[in-house]
Amino acid sequence: MSALIAEVGTMGDVDPLESIGVSELCKTLALAREHTVEALVAYPVVGGKVKLACTPTSAAQRQELVMGMLRVEQTRRVQYERFKRILRELAALFRTYGIGYVVFKGVAVASHYQHPFLRAMGDIDFYVSPADFERSIDVLEREWHVKIERDETDKHYSFYWHGVRFELHHRIETFGRKRAQQEFDGWIEDVVRCQPATLDIDGEQLRVLPPVADVVVVFKHMINHLLVEGVGLRQVTDIAVLLADYHGKIDVGELRGRLRSLGYLGVFDAVVAMLDGYLGLPCAKVYSPLGKSDYRAARRLLRFVFDSGNFGRRAHAHHSDGWKKSAETAAIAFRHCLFAFGLMPGEILAFVPRRIRISIKKIFGR
Repeated sequence: MSALIAEVGTMGDVDPLESIGVSELCKTLALAREHTVEALVAYPVVGGKVKLACTPTSAAQRQELVMGMLRVEQTRRVQYERFKRILRELAALFRTYGIGYVVFKGVAVASHYQHPFLRAMGDIDFYVSPADFERSIDVLEREWHVKIERDETDKHYSFYWHGVRFELHHRIETFGRKRAQQEFDGWIEDVVRCQPATLDIDGEQLRVLPPVADVVVVFKHMINHLLVEGVGLRQVTDIAVLLADYHGKIDVGELRGRLRSLGYLGVFDAVVAMLDGYLGLPCAKVYSPLGKSDYRAARRLLRFVFDSGNFGRRAHAHHSDGWKKSAETAAIAFRHCLFAFGLMPGEILAFVPRRIRISIKKIFGR
């Protein structure tokens, strides 16, 4: 799997595959589907970078596989172009009204892949500065004729436009500890107001996060989901691609200092050890002075990743809903929090009570 991913990203020197058999490819695609990285497997095969070996008896299956992979690639291309058009309109609208914002995750992360369309698109996440937040709601509802749903128990509001879900954030990430939350919020606001980066979307400049903030936010989002439900290869690949593309372009000392201050440096080192030891990220050791304890944590983390699938969906595949799923989710969260406690104890001690309070508010609506 890692060799196929390396063929299409900027992830480096994992030894490329010369060929793959039909049976092996079927198993790889099934796993890739569960982790929402099917396009990363399909592209090198369809593009001829990896040959599909087959016997005469598997020729029909080979043709069916290739056609299926072509459909995956085409669907991703169309989806990416659609998101670009929508984001161009968002950027133009906010530029017209002078609204301070940044778009993060999604298309922003996809821009770091060798081919952005290979990264599956989900929601469009964007943050608006507190000074412009209420005005941005008024502008969006008036100009786009949407109704924005306000959810006071979460860090964002939401709406749909052209069939795409938008999440309008008044806070990009949440922390268990008050001091970490205040530091993060103040830092992000400074970045949005004074130091945003830009991403060219067919001539329109989309405001995005600069390198250090980009890595911290995508990494923190991954850890949030790891603790609650689980993460899969798509989330891991996002981090790998960001670190690879930012190699030589990012202040590593600033990145590590920020993660240390926020209480996430230990778990960051475990993730980097996983990327170095199992996904072959060649620049990994630039980001962390890896030791034996980091690799031990990485082995456990890798098991969680393969058990989870995309945001834990693989782990829950055999339970649809009801108390069994709730009990299973709680067990997974407990196991993951126990693992993370040794890497980020202060945040875990504050995180667990906070998640319980949020869950109670959502259940009882207050």
